[in-house]
Amino acid sequence: MPYQEPHQYEIDRATSKNELVKVIPTRHFLSVPLSADGHWTGSPALYRYQLGVWYDTGGNEITDPERDVPERFRKEIAEIPLEANLGTGPAVTGKCKICGEEMNDSALNEHYLKHYHDTVARAGELGEKLEPTTLDKSVELKPKHDANRVKS
Repeated sequence: MPYQEPHQYEIDRATSKNELVKVIPTRHFLSVPLSADGHWTGSPALYRYQLGVWYDTGGNEITDPERDVPERFRKEIAEIPLEANLGTGPAVTGKCKICGEEMNDSALNEHYLKHYHDTVARAGELGEKLEPTTLDKSVELKPKHDANRVKS
């Protein structure tokens, strides 16, 4: 199995944004051979562990990990298993101001239309129960303030 990127993304067609859809548990180890005085004595090597398989610096599968992967790395994987958590649902969410339900922003307009159609369907039965608002009563208009007018 080839090495896969740990974080898998797909484009959310509703928002045109990349959304994290899958996390593949992966651990990276870097081995640098050092001399007694702390200077490098060779080239660094990158080891990756993913889904039970070891990979080398170039992303190629290591067929004999017992021989090619340092023991301390194999021991750490055995002692501390890999875990990955992925949140649920899209990252772009909205909350309905009428009922409080949370959903993807792309579904919010359709949800508001449902509330609207439900209200229109119930308009006849609600009409008698509603009290008149201030807009239904006669409203006195106040004169507007004009900064250019001189007081007399």
